[in-house]
Amino acid sequence: MAALAKISDKDKKYVERFEVYVGGMEIANAFSELTDADEQLKRLKEEQKLRHLEGKDVYDIDMEFIEALKTMPRSAGIALGVDRLVQVILGGLPRGEALRGCQNINDVLTLPMSKLF
Repeated sequence: MAALAKISDKDKKYVERFEVYVGGMEIANAFSELTDADEQLKRLKEEQKLRHLEGKDVYDIDMEFIEALKTMPRSAGIALGVDRLVQVILGGLPRGEALRGCQNINDVLTLPMSKLF
């Protein structure tokens, strides 16, 4: 389940989210924001328990975030990976084939992480 996505009103087994793919590559991620402070707090506490059981670091819950959710209106958004979109445009997608030309995202990034270290 997407950690910050709202549970569907139609089916409680799902959250309201989708992804956009072009040629098998994800270029965008979208979801309805979870603005229910009680539900978010419950999810974060469940995550803490799971991390503890798995022997992972357990992080404090940001209660300022939880309080801010109480005043947040219903909202949704989509995050478009402009770098990925540029990669798709430069790579071309003839006849649904795999990306060609610009196959490495580092070719479209100004400061790729691989070059910083």
